[in-house]
Amino acid sequence: VFAKGTDGKVYYGTAELSGGGSGPSFTAAISGNASKSITSAGYIETDTLTVTPSNGAGPYTYSWGIGYQSDANQVIAITASSANSTKYTSTISGSVLAEIYCIVTDTATGETAVASSGLAFVINPGGGS
Repeated sequence: VFAKGTDGKVYYGTAELSGGGSGPSFTAAISGNASKSITSAGYIETDTLTVTPSNGAGPYTYSWGIGYQSDANQVIAITASSANSTKYTSTISGSVLAEIYCIVTDTATGETAVASSGLAFVINPGGGS
């Protein structure tokens, strides 16, 4: 579980995920559309999602995951869990919301940053997108 502490730092469990030091903090951000809808139950996938690290030295490692999920019975897969770009896919029988994330590690400094986003796979009988 991700949390922002009272000290302003981001934590995953008890591990600090924000950068330290006097320079700009090591951060990461996810781009791409993680919300999709279809007209009936079936296969669905996000656009390609890309995480971009900032203020790091590189090279980087990546670990994509799924945090909170509104319906644990809906299986969501990650196509490339250790790449900087991935897609989330599922064959849904009902709408599902989730928190998705990528932990980025700067292998030169050992610093980690987390980027997170909401995911929505929705069945919308009126039209898909």
